[in-house]
Amino acid sequence: MKKSLQLNNQLKSDLMNNNWKEGQRFYSENQLCQKYGLSRQTVRQALSALTDEGLLVSRKGSGTFVTAEAVNRRFSRTRTIGILVTYLSDYIFPIIIKELERIFTAEGYYVYLASTRNSVAQERKLLEAMLEKNVDGIILEPTKSALPNPNRDLYSQLLKSNYPLITINSAYPDLPFPQVALDDDQAGFIAAQYLLQSGHRQIGGLFKSDDMQGHLRYRGFQRALLQAGAAFADKQIYWYTTEDLPDLDIGGDQILRRLSGCSAVVTYNDQIAIRLIDLLQQHGLRVPEDLSIVSIDDSRLASVSSVPLTSVRNPSSEVGKVAARNLLRLINGQNFDAGQSFAPQLVVRKSVCPPPLQAPGQALTGLGEAAAGPHPAAT
Repeated sequence: MKKSLQLNNQLKSDLMNNNWKEGQRFYSENQLCQKYGLSRQTVRQALSALTDEGLLVSRKGSGTFVTAEAVNRRFSRTRTIGILVTYLSDYIFPIIIKELERIFTAEGYYVYLASTRNSVAQERKLLEAMLEKNVDGIILEPTKSALPNPNRDLYSQLLKSNYPLITINSAYPDLPFPQVALDDDQAGFIAAQYLLQSGHRQIGGLFKSDDMQGHLRYRGFQRALLQAGAAFADKQIYWYTTEDLPDLDIGGDQILRRLSGCSAVVTYNDQIAIRLIDLLQQHGLRVPEDLSIVSIDDSRLASVSSVPLTSVRNPSSEVGKVAARNLLRLINGQNFDAGQSFAPQLVVRKSVCPPPLQAPGQALTGLGEAAAGPHPAAT
């Protein structure tokens, strides 16, 4: 970061957080040079940027003074932050929310917490309510991020006004807000790569279609298979939406048909992996002997599953911490890249083993047979 930009951020934070009054004389160039050990040119650049923003005014021969805009901006704060996520008490969300609330509360902010329940209509309603309450900034988990978003007009207005907003877990592809999230593409890649390194060549996938995380994890999965020269078949990929989750048992036969011929599978997350294990066990099939599984997120579910899951870690706690701290910096007027991508790490447990021995070119057929009817071991 340029020294002048770094100084600009420090001085803006000073203006926003200390008891400056309209018309009060600000630090002189000499004072700032001595205080920060910077050149006069660097100091002038930082002061000029604050003047252009309307926070300071320069009077020739008198110095630099605090404007009404700087005071109004400070006093217009509500000390409230909006947190808008798809779900509040499900899966990995409580871990992220806990860190967000802890940091914001420690800094003296109130938290306005709400859930869209993965509804774009509810997202709009809650977003408008937060803006009406003049929250100082928003942490947002996008709703159905892989689909066209009808709330784009609201987000475009926020972008134009440089409103402090950070997305977590996912992002809307055409709305360049800072994003704090796992590198989902690489997560899908290392999940598939581990199965390839374990000897598997016929690898299926279960991915979520309505959010960008699902698309990125699929892209990384696909990239690993193509780089390794392994078989890649669209028919062995099962796509589902968030709303489909309650009915996956009904569609179980379709899932098994999709995975027919596979010795391993990469699942979108631990939730779907657990559902898949249950489905396989209902048909007398075993994990990992009949089907190896690598999932993504390394949630609590991964370690308590009936078959402990090998899973790619999603650093939920770190996502919450970084998003909270970076949003506070944006609220204080700092100009920096507030996004961060976390490198995935694989946590190895017991859901993967080498593929069963079979004659050259012979596909594993147990899953296809399971879809047709109960496995003999289940009767």
